[in-house]
Amino acid sequence: METGNWAAWRFYLDVAQILATVALFIWIRVTSGQRANRDDLQALRQEVQTQDKRLSLLETHVSGFPKEEVIQLSVQVAGITSTLTAMSEQMKRLEHKQNMLIENELRGEKQ
Repeated sequence: METGNWAAWRFYLDVAQILATVALFIWIRVTSGQRANRDDLQALRQEVQTQDKRLSLLETHVSGFPKEEVIQLSVQVAGITSTLTAMSEQMKRLEHKQNMLIENELRGEKQ
């Protein structure tokens, strides 16, 4: 009878050992995942703080820009752009006329 009890105890101890190993494996997987998440979150927080500092610095610099002068310069540039566009069209017409005169000269046509 003594051997029967040892066999039963051995079976229960083996089952307990397997359950403990599985529980330990699950606990290690969960805690390592939490540790990795915690490290990633810490890195993300530092990145956000760095970006926040950069944004604050940029806002400080931009707030000192002369807004009215920038608007006036934008209007002036738009005016100059339209003038250059009109002059470009005039230059194309003059070039076309000049090409026609040169072509007529080369042909020897009389006017």
